[in-house]
Amino acid sequence: MLLEMAPDMPDMLEDAADWTPKSYQQHFADSGFADKALAIEAYDHAPGACRLLFDTLRLKLDALLLQTVGDVVMLGDDAKAIARHLEEPLKEAQNLLSALNGVIHGKIEQPSCSPAQEEKGDQIESTAASQADIDALFD
Repeated sequence: MLLEMAPDMPDMLEDAADWTPKSYQQHFADSGFADKALAIEAYDHAPGACRLLFDTLRLKLDALLLQTVGDVVMLGDDAKAIARHLEEPLKEAQNLLSALNGVIHGKIEQPSCSPAQEEKGDQIESTAASQADIDALFD
């Protein structure tokens, strides 16, 4: 991550400030990944509750990164201040990335992401249950 290098190379903040978030589908569409169409199709066919959890985590990460870059750019090239300011947001970003990785690879035990539950037609309290699932990841 560019932000991790910022204390040692403050000029990297210019590149970080140019970054804009992309949806999962847009990320793959713009990538050189050989099976990008398959990745996009898999996302489109993932259980709705699982996509909601994934998208909520991704949006939370996007907001964190945008806010952090904005804050750090204001510090100029003060490497010590940049390092201090980045400590907590980078930890939170790593936690969110780990949670996203867990959703992508099916490593998070979330009933709301279970295809079997969706097939049964069980109703999931979408916003409340999803937020509770996300909050549980950080407890």
